[in-house]
Amino acid sequence: MSTVESEDLLQLLSEDETARVAHADTSWLNEGDEYVDLDAPKHGVQRARATSGRRRHRVLSRRALAERTWERIVARLSSARP
Repeated sequence: MSTVESEDLLQLLSEDETARVAHADTSWLNEGDEYVDLDAPKHGVQRARATSGRRRHRVLSRRALAERTWERIVARLSSARP
C-alpha cells in the first residue's frame, strides 16, 4: 500500500488553484463542504460539520479547486487505499 503525502496532492494543483488555496478565505469551511486535511491526507475526503466552521490552515477545500483537479485528488487518494 502506498501513502499519499500532502505534497503529492499539492502538485496536482494549477498555479491559480495554489494561489486560491494559499489565500486565507479558502481555509474557512461551511457545513457540508468537502475537503482534504493536508496534515492527515490518509483520512481521505471529509465533510465539514457545523461545528467545524473554525479556521483550518492546511486544507484543500473542494470549492477552491476546479472539478477536474478535485477528481484527480480523489483518484489519487483512492489509489492509495487498500
